[in-house]
Amino acid sequence: MYEELIYPAAFLFLTIIPLLMYMGLKKIADPVPVWLPASLALATFGLLVLVKNLASFNGQATLDILLLFLLMALAVITPYSVFEKKIGVPTPALFFFLVYFIALFFSLMIFLHEGYEGRPYDHYSTILPFFYVGAALDSVIQFLNCGDAVYSFGSRIYDDIEIAGLYLEVIIVSGLSYAVFGYLFSWGRNRSSRQPPTQ
Repeated sequence: MYEELIYPAAFLFLTIIPLLMYMGLKKIADPVPVWLPASLALATFGLLVLVKNLASFNGQATLDILLLFLLMALAVITPYSVFEKKIGVPTPALFFFLVYFIALFFSLMIFLHEGYEGRPYDHYSTILPFFYVGAALDSVIQFLNCGDAVYSFGSRIYDDIEIAGLYLEVIIVSGLSYAVFGYLFSWGRNRSSRQPPTQ
């Protein structure tokens, strides 16, 4: 019976991570400046890279996934402060839930991608959900002429660049989502203010 509740409970916990982190950052600075979650994201990414490149230890995979979820949560939070006034709601719980769900779906897509033993890794444009982000990463790698070091089987930096690309994609999705929410909420308030008062 209890085993059936594990996955729904874990899902609910994961989806409130951005809100809990945002509330914590609000205690530090209100409104939350963009640089604060961005700086924490950079530190989290550095820690994730460090953990992934350490010798294997018990719980390493769990710690990797936890740090990735925290990084995605920070990607969801980072652009919100730009649109917070325009959206104008007391708590962004619903927005964070929707966008973080997309972030977790993107992460799942990457987890399910399978490479072939001994073969070079796929280009990022074929594995990242947003083709343009992956294509931009591939173009930079090609321009720097470091494709052999990045795509070769067993490359240590391939996963690091993949995670950075995923972070950028979630930032873009979050920013676009908040821009749409901000426009809709602002339009709704302006329309309400133009309506004549009822007699």
